[in-house]
Amino acid sequence: MAPERHTSDPVENEEEVLREFPRGEPTSLAEQRDLTDETGADIREYTGEPVDTGDGVVIPQQQNVGEERSVGEGEFHDGDDESDPGGDAQA
Repeated sequence: MAPERHTSDPVENEEEVLREFPRGEPTSLAEQRDLTDETGADIREYTGEPVDTGDGVVIPQQQNVGEERSVGEGEFHDGDDESDPGGDAQA
């Protein structure tokens, strides 16, 4: 089992990951942009509300990245537990 992580723990590539997020204003997402993308999908399915990081306001978005660029550790199977890679352990 992976050690418990806290948001105050240092993240090795935090600055790199933060640079990938679009910059925003300290107002709601709806006040800053249209909530539908070019396909008509609701951007809130993959976009979070603006967050003040202390280094500026970013708009977090889901990104397709490999394990080495993941800030969180819960997305990728580490092989140390009984569950399958999708996290659907069979009872």
